[in-house]
Amino acid sequence: MIIVCPLNKAHALIASHAASHAVSLLGPDTTHPVFENLAPERHLRLTFHDIVQPTDGFSPPRAADAERLVSFLQDWDSQSPMLIHCWAGISRSTAAAFT
Repeated sequence: MIIVCPLNKAHALIASHAASHAVSLLGPDTTHPVFENLAPERHLRLTFHDIVQPTDGFSPPRAADAERLVSFLQDWDSQSPMLIHCWAGISRSTAAAFT
């Protein structure tokens, strides 16, 4: 099971679904959450803005971000839920879940 949500729901959903892995996709100005029940290697933190192409003052996702995401997803055994979140839960996190 993959759970997609906004940042403000992430802690509650990690707990209620006993998620074993998490992916946080947040902008450089937003602090990544710490999920106390997850080992650091089970929480991927990616930092970039929600944009498609370079724009002055903003950081788009890079190929290295996509490679880290794919590698993290491949290491997940799919037996326990994974939570994927961004700020609003509708664009970066949804795209990551489709990956």
